Amino acid sequence: MAQTLKSIFHTQRRKLNFVTVSPTVAEIKEKRPDEDRWTRMISKIKEKYGEILIFALIEWSYPAAPLARDIPLGVFSQQLSREEQRELIRSLDEFFKEKA
Repeated sequence: MAQTLKSIFHTQRRKLNFVTVSPTVAEIKEKRPDEDRWTRMISKIKEKYGEILIFALIEWSYPAAPLARDIPLGVFSQQLSREEQRELIRSLDEFFKEKA
């Protein structure tokens, strides 16, 4: 029974309504997205899931990163000034609109 469920799980593709993506800590610190990384990532997502909604957000947690300095939202909220935060949100918004 377990083998049957395992083979079904691995052979059937689940239908998703959307996927989420997040800038990295380095992209937040540098206040600019890595164009090559995003091009590759979006291409892989579309290759695997077809035309699917992709939501970009600043991720708040990773299990392996317990400290705020190690997560994108921690860097965004703790290391950037309010003006830098506004500027980054605007630039990311424009960047993702162009990538869509």
